Amino acid sequence: MQESLQLDAMQQVQGRGGGDLPEVSQETVPVGNLSGPTVESHPWGKMLAAQTMGGRAPEVSPLALCVPEDQYFVLFGSVQKLLEASDLGDLWGAHLLSQAAGSAKSHETSARLMEQLAVQTDPLTRPFYDMVVDETALTGSDLYFRTGSDVTLLFTIRQPEVFRLRMDGFLTAAEQSHADAERTTGKILGVEYVHVATPDRSVHVYSAYPREDLHVRSNSKAAIQRVLETIAGRKVDGRGKIRPLGDATELKYIRTLMSRGAKEEDGFVYLSDPFIRRVVGPELKLTNRRRMLCYTHLRMIGHAAMLYRTQYGENAKSLKQLAAAGCAPGEFGEDRLGCPCGGKYELSADGTQGVCSHHGHTQSLTPCLEIHLAKVTEPEAKEYKTFLDRYNQYWRTYFDPIAIRLRLDKKQYRAETIILPLLDNSIYSGMAM
Repeated sequence: MQESLQLDAMQQVQGRGGGDLPEVSQETVPVGNLSGPTVESHPWGKMLAAQTMGGRAPEVSPLALCVPEDQYFVLFGSVQKLLEASDLGDLWGAHLLSQAAGSAKSHETSARLMEQLAVQTDPLTRPFYDMVVDETALTGSDLYFRTGSDVTLLFTIRQPEVFRLRMDGFLTAAEQSHADAERTTGKILGVEYVHVATPDRSVHVYSAYPREDLHVRSNSKAAIQRVLETIAGRKVDGRGKIRPLGDATELKYIRTLMSRGAKEEDGFVYLSDPFIRRVVGPELKLTNRRRMLCYTHLRMIGHAAMLYRTQYGENAKSLKQLAAAGCAPGEFGEDRLGCPCGGKYELSADGTQGVCSHHGHTQSLTPCLEIHLAKVTEPEAKEYKTFLDRYNQYWRTYFDPIAIRLRLDKKQYRAETIILPLLDNSIYSGMAM
């Protein structure tokens, strides 16, 4: 999975002492001129035909027809099981993975996402979901959950009136619990939505009901628009349509190997061929690289603000004040300490952290899906090509998607994945043996 996704590649940036960091004035290479991996896809049509002739007919969830094929897809037949899996991920992330990474920071990713989406998950509320929901799915365009990603929840509903009353109540509760929250409404392809948000994106939710039996809730307008476009079968601008994952031959083939509704399946995770190509493609890689550089600056501003307060007993009023007091390596927002995308830095209203006009706040950065990157610098283009050359060394024959089936019960957590035996790699060979 690490070889396939390469999520941490190109995130390391050189410090002040050496290397050229991107400057807006250097933008000379159109991102569209950079090509991603060119490894071929599997012959899914032939593979599916062989399975079908062998009597294995695929069945896909109706929710897969609501999700673009170039996004990840996480399906659970029970909201309780989805939340249990999320809790388990936070538990492992807070202990085992933090030790492996050498970091003591607890991210509490699922809790932050649920707060952002105005979805209450306390023990008293959890049984409600399974009374009124048939299936639930999670989808998005990247996997950068810890720093900020677009996340969309979909629910197929068995009791629409009861479900809507409770879920709309969560929106109202989120709005009332934050003095700076604002509520707006709008339409996308004729579907009405409600938007509740705070300036720091701690709450940032779009809620819509494209059908009576379907609810969509997202933390990104761009993300919920893509889902609604997929459901409607047309784009907002009228230029073509987004192909749903449920129509993809590759998912149908995988579903002949991991049948829907099997007793071994409480949850199903699918990272499609187009999704992985998107994750390792130039636009997302370079967008997130710049975003992580800005994130580092914002964290440094927060540390400088903390240092200033310990030294002077009060919060700083500006970035210039932090620099003048020697609490920062210079004035952030200027020269090499500027946002690589031209965003403007400033201190938050309480003077405790940095804010970027382009990338947002450290605890929840603006999702990459909402950031348009048209041009990059020559050094950035060269760095991506170097990454691509290394990446292509792993994948020489076919490009592999990732499918994971999860079973969660009181006695056992079980994860099963499919690794197609087409790679000349000792790790895969050893696992197969």
